[in-house]
Amino acid sequence: MGEKDETADVVFADPFAVPKQAGRVCDWEFKPLQDTDLRDTESIKYKDDIDEYFAREVLPFAPDAWMDRGEDKIGYEIPFTKFFYEYKPLRDLSLIMGDIEALEQETEDLLVDIKEGF
Repeated sequence: MGEKDETADVVFADPFAVPKQAGRVCDWEFKPLQDTDLRDTESIKYKDDIDEYFAREVLPFAPDAWMDRGEDKIGYEIPFTKFFYEYKPLRDLSLIMGDIEALEQETEDLLVDIKEGF
């Protein structure tokens, strides 16, 4: 297993054509190669501005983070359990045990019938 050198320079696809860029990586015109081990996704509320969310929620914790806006997916997630789930209280344990014992007895009776048939 390799180790990452945190002090290493940023890597570009063509090491001989490295553009001079300053500032945050997320603001660079030419992006460096991605380290796929560090890739992450975010689910953002539909009405939130993506750039504002990124500046508020991501950059304070990962200042060198950047977005590939070509990979954006716009949609809406419907949490079915939130809208459609109806809580039903569990049955009493004595009722459940009674059902299990009745099924066991039924199984035993069927086995006896099968044995008598042969």
